[in-house]
Amino acid sequence: MEPEAFKASSEDQQKQGAGADRRTGGKAAAHRLRRRTRLRRQQVASLRELNRQTATFATEQAIEDLRKAFAGYDELKVWIGDLEQDVLEHFDRFRPSSRARTTNPLHLHDNQLGSTM
Repeated sequence: MEPEAFKASSEDQQKQGAGADRRTGGKAAAHRLRRRTRLRRQQVASLRELNRQTATFATEQAIEDLRKAFAGYDELKVWIGDLEQDVLEHFDRFRPSSRARTTNPLHLHDNQLGSTM
């Protein structure tokens, strides 16, 4: 309802109009919240996939070297496969802790790299 029309309307009409505006506003807010939640889930999934790809790239040569070195041991083939999956599924466990990053004098901080994270 336009402000001029709202002022010219009766008190009952004003209450009805204000209630409709609140309902409409509430629906819009709920829609924005659902959209934001959906986008956040997509971001998390994308980041998880990017991290998995990065971990794959970082570990694939070492895993392949293990497979070649222990090719004659059939029991180790399964273990190496499990190791690879564990690293890819739990790559966060293999990253340095935030404490280790701050105490390592060779570590470059994000602001030194020009990152905005």
